[in-house]
Amino acid sequence: LSGLEKGATYYYRVGSEEKGWWSDIGSVRTQDGSKDITFLHLADPQSQNEDQYQRAWADTISKAFEVYPKADFVINTGDLVDHGDNQKQWAWMFNTGSDYLMNTYMMPAAGNHDGMGTDAIDNFFVLPGAPEQDKTSGVYYSFDYNNVHIAVLNTNDLAADESLSEDQVEWLKKDMRSSDAEWKFVVLHKALYSQGSHYADDDVCAMREQLGALMPDLGVDIVFQGHDHVFMRTDVM
Repeated sequence: LSGLEKGATYYYRVGSEEKGWWSDIGSVRTQDGSKDITFLHLADPQSQNEDQYQRAWADTISKAFEVYPKADFVINTGDLVDHGDNQKQWAWMFNTGSDYLMNTYMMPAAGNHDGMGTDAIDNFFVLPGAPEQDKTSGVYYSFDYNNVHIAVLNTNDLAADESLSEDQVEWLKKDMRSSDAEWKFVVLHKALYSQGSHYADDDVCAMREQLGALMPDLGVDIVFQGHDHVFMRTDVM
């Protein structure tokens, strides 16, 4: 979509005129250029059946928007499905949450379970600011909303030593240093700092050593992560 006005609400539906198949009407509101922003951070909705998606995913979204009804968008830090090639799980994830997902933006990071599929994230999302890359295991990209710049990493895209690929790190450096946004956030799936069970995984250790000092050097204010199925918040590191 292009040529949209700032601070405007647009209504849409998707389907086939030929076959008479149409979705319900959804809406999205564009950024208004102000310094006022509210968004939701959700992670790891992966489930094995529709009932689990309804209880663990859709009910969480419903409660989140009940508390923050004016949230501008959703960041999802990955593992949207239990296996990236399972079409039923994608349908359950989108459909059970559709009352809210059809009226917002959901910006995903690729989880390791999403990365089990082939081009799964690229197949289900149209993502802005994505450079040329191998999208088999996920997509790294960035976007702006009001006074915030957000870079989303793909922690499935690794080098031989299991740290992030050199191309992705160089892109992150250039992307962050070229932004003059008031706030800079990074979104990724595999948690660099966590009390979860993956804390000592080889790839997590490699990325922690690689990115731990780089984030403050790039002026990153907050990092949002998933993977470990725990809630925690740290002091400044």
